[in-house]
Amino acid sequence: MRTLLVSTWLLNLMDALLTLGVVTSGLAVEANPVMAAALECGPHVFVVAKLALVSAGTLVIWRLRQNRFALVGALVVFAAYVAVSLVHIQSVKELMRMLA
Repeated sequence: MRTLLVSTWLLNLMDALLTLGVVTSGLAVEANPVMAAALECGPHVFVVAKLALVSAGTLVIWRLRQNRFALVGALVVFAAYVAVSLVHIQSVKELMRMLA
């Protein structure tokens, strides 16, 4: 469970940094309205808010780790961040193709 949650947090960090890069460069927009509002307050607010929200969620899951539903929740969140990471990877590939 610990590895799953740490991996989720690391994928979230990667998502935050890549999202910040593509949004500030004008290549994309933040789809999540809550995070879009945080981004309007500045990049530091965006990153801190994103890390804080996912940290809070993973902490709740960790504290409830004895409950079998916590593992299900951890797997779902991890899978969602893997999917987001795959989208980022595809976007980076497309950007590199455009620049070549």
